[in-house]
Amino acid sequence: MMLNSGEHLTHQTHSSATVSDNRALWHATTDDPTPCPPLGQSLDIDVAIVGGGYTGLWTALWLSIMDPSIDIAVFEAKLCGHGASGRNGGWVMGSLEGIDQFADTRTGRLPEDVIEILRQLLPSFQETLAQQGIHCDFQHGGALYSAARVTQQYARARAALNHYHTLGFDDSDYRWLSATEAQTRVAASATQGAIVTPHVAVVHPRKLVLGLRAAVLARGIRLYENSVITPYSNNALRVLPQTGVGTDKQPPNDNHQTDEAAPTVRATSVVWATEGYTARGMPLSGRLLPVHSGMVATEPLSDDLWQTLGFEQRQGFCDFSRLSTYLQRTADNRLVVGARGRMLYRANPGHTLHADPRDTRARIILARQLFPSLANTAFPYAWGGTLAVARQQTPHVVFDQHKRWLTAGGYTGEGVGASFLMGRTLAELLVGHQSTRTAMPWVHTGSFQQLLPQWEPQPLPYLAFQGMTQCYRLEEHYDAHNAQHLPARLSRWGAATITKLLGH
Repeated sequence: MMLNSGEHLTHQTHSSATVSDNRALWHATTDDPTPCPPLGQSLDIDVAIVGGGYTGLWTALWLSIMDPSIDIAVFEAKLCGHGASGRNGGWVMGSLEGIDQFADTRTGRLPEDVIEILRQLLPSFQETLAQQGIHCDFQHGGALYSAARVTQQYARARAALNHYHTLGFDDSDYRWLSATEAQTRVAASATQGAIVTPHVAVVHPRKLVLGLRAAVLARGIRLYENSVITPYSNNALRVLPQTGVGTDKQPPNDNHQTDEAAPTVRATSVVWATEGYTARGMPLSGRLLPVHSGMVATEPLSDDLWQTLGFEQRQGFCDFSRLSTYLQRTADNRLVVGARGRMLYRANPGHTLHADPRDTRARIILARQLFPSLANTAFPYAWGGTLAVARQQTPHVVFDQHKRWLTAGGYTGEGVGASFLMGRTLAELLVGHQSTRTAMPWVHTGSFQQLLPQWEPQPLPYLAFQGMTQCYRLEEHYDAHNAQHLPARLSRWGAATITKLLGH
């Protein structure tokens, strides 16, 4: 569910729009904190955490709570939340992408302790926010996964509900709503029914990352921003101040590999939490593919308009499009709409606030298809940015006990809740505490090279991703216009085949 780059759109009554701003909604509605200075001198510490997003900050916070005597430092190449953590869709989900890979091969069921840990994820998340004084517009309103807009979504929705129940979830986790019941909650166009789940909350993602940052600093954890890490020998890391602005074509991390005068950090353990911004030459390089997702947001909507839309409990909402739609009502009464985006050529991460105008138009059209009453509503913000996709698209925590290297990932758009769970797991592994979390099937010990396969060389992933996205878009188009024509049937077959091959 991810992501950045706020492009302000002029008021439009149709789907076209012009760009006039370069800030995301989440950035426009929060203040920028004073950056922490980069590292100025060499340092010996217990744990170095590379990456100041959700995974890195949650790991630091939990580690300090479990053992305040541990000397921890967090290093962020830009500012905390520069990546997906500061600009995602704001869904906190009690689920994990690719979770069905851990089901029993005979019964198709997940282990009971896996189901229980997912059921407890949101209550634990909410409790921790309260304990740490983190205010991020948290609202636990559940979510609707709706069959809407086109008739073809109904079969996908019913199949998804059957799959949840096969995995071992019951009606308290995921249950069916009739079209009438679903419309009373979220009045999406042509609703045929929906899956309702309590295992989703919504947040303001940048408020969350800034709250985590403040909580980490309040506990005396060292935080160095604008600090680029380059490993050069075992757990000795070279730290270089960030000087380049960075572009989509050349990530700034690649400019400093030979600065011998830079301060060094010697750490007993290193947590690699760089996600989609992993630079070449880093331990996770080639194992995470940076892809892009994006969002648009309305102006604040009137109470009368919200009466026609629903979202009374600020539920999360998506339809069964393969383009991964996700919507939320914000605390200041905007509607935020996200959907799958693109991959940059050569799969470079995006460092600028950039939204492709074609994708922006498509998301506005999507919003107005779902809710025709938005026809005259302005969408003042559009943004997009990078998230990471692991080659083996399942959640993972990896602990290389020989090197004392750790990492977590495989979130594929569901990282807000997953990073909370995985950050706590990483902290428990570091202090040697055994728990239900450290016994989960996604926790592995061994080397990154053995456990985290690399992606195929470019341009193969780029071509595959672009082909998949184009096939999904054709399916969307034909489902809405000529559902029975041969091109429509071919596009549906292609989309279904790709989805099956990817395991989604």
